[in-house]
Amino acid sequence: MKNQLLVALTLAITTPLTNAIAMVLGLYDGNILQFTWPAFFVAVMYLIGGEKDVRGAANIYCAGATGLLWGILCATAIGYLAGIVGPIAGMALGLGGTIFVYVALMHPLPMFFNNYGVMFYLTSCLFATQMTVEWMLVDLIGGIFYMVITFGLVKLLTKIPLISLKSK
Repeated sequence: MKNQLLVALTLAITTPLTNAIAMVLGLYDGNILQFTWPAFFVAVMYLIGGEKDVRGAANIYCAGATGLLWGILCATAIGYLAGIVGPIAGMALGLGGTIFVYVALMHPLPMFFNNYGVMFYLTSCLFATQMTVEWMLVDLIGGIFYMVITFGLVKLLTKIPLISLKSK
């Protein structure tokens, strides 16, 4: 329970802090979360996925970039197919086809096509405006920044005598 509260406290501090820094730097003038969400996905998926090392983070970064590219591919496919077969069939064929191919590639290319990438892919599809290049940069640069401050704060907080991540 104490570990969960420590992680919750850390995320409650670092998420608004990261967004505030992005806003002060003028990185995006619209909904800041529409711009920064890929950075937060990295740390959240690292924690949820039970990752333990740099390789786990690399899998998230690579799959995240792949998922973001897949999102723009899906949006493009739907738009193209909707013009040919209508909006409902275009959505069904575009979404179904990109999901099928993505999942089919999970076994042969697991570093790029995995469950983490699916989350990036499907989340990016929620936005009418695809910001693929920006999101890929936020995934990498923002994700590294967010991971460093989040896990740095956890490390700092665990140095306080009353707080520990070790289970007893």
